[in-house]
Amino acid sequence: MNEWKLSSKASPDELKEARVQSHWASQLVGAAGASILPEREDYTHTSLTRPPGQPMLVGEPLDDNKRRVGLSIARLQLVVLDENLNETHNFSLAGKTLDEGRQWLGERLGTEISLVGYELPSHPVGEGGAFAFEHPLAFQDLSQGFVNASSVLDAEAPDTVRCWPHHFDIAYLLTLGDKKSIGVGWTAGDESYDEPYWYVTPWPYPKYTGRPSLARGHWHDEGFVAAILAASETSASVDAASERQEVEAFLSQAMAGARSLLRLEPTPNE
Repeated sequence: MNEWKLSSKASPDELKEARVQSHWASQLVGAAGASILPEREDYTHTSLTRPPGQPMLVGEPLDDNKRRVGLSIARLQLVVLDENLNETHNFSLAGKTLDEGRQWLGERLGTEISLVGYELPSHPVGEGGAFAFEHPLAFQDLSQGFVNASSVLDAEAPDTVRCWPHHFDIAYLLTLGDKKSIGVGWTAGDESYDEPYWYVTPWPYPKYTGRPSLARGHWHDEGFVAAILAASETSASVDAASERQEVEAFLSQAMAGARSLLRLEPTPNE
């Protein structure tokens, strides 16, 4: 199923506001997993996924009934889902605080829900302010961004593609052996790039200063090493198929570049 649709209809400022608010809202989904599930070493108990065909991010199954908590970014709503991912309850966050969302979730799940307490982008919501849903198109665009990203990553990933509530990116990790890996993902923006971008990150970060050429995008070396394709670096595609093909071409070339960089680096045993 090709779920990719053209994105970036909202203004950059509106998209950023939707992104930061949704990042804070995702903490409630992660909090449900952290409060109910046994702790996992890889923190996947706090992670979110985007089930194929579902326009929302959902947390891990929480109990024997396989109930799950989800976030509809397009509606800025918390949802409780049954084992078939059907909504049984929903709660609009517009005009409500993070604490009100936490209390509602605890009442639905029958237990105290505690936030994990990650350091997130500054926003009034984090200081007890209410969520606002003033630009619905921006939330819809952000939601579609996650759908687009997961539809591409799901086709390539060797394991589950996950959205992490700390960074609010959606990604997978390709393990290569010798403690080497490549992270591949998409984020709607962060402190490094105030716009959506794709990334391919070799690990350990290569000390080799040369970087393989990229037909589109660039190599980022400040603080972390990654091939980056920012939204502003993509062409103005007139159709969804062309937009997706451009992203897939970047990921393919960036993956090859990341592998070559890791081969140039000595392994831990050398």
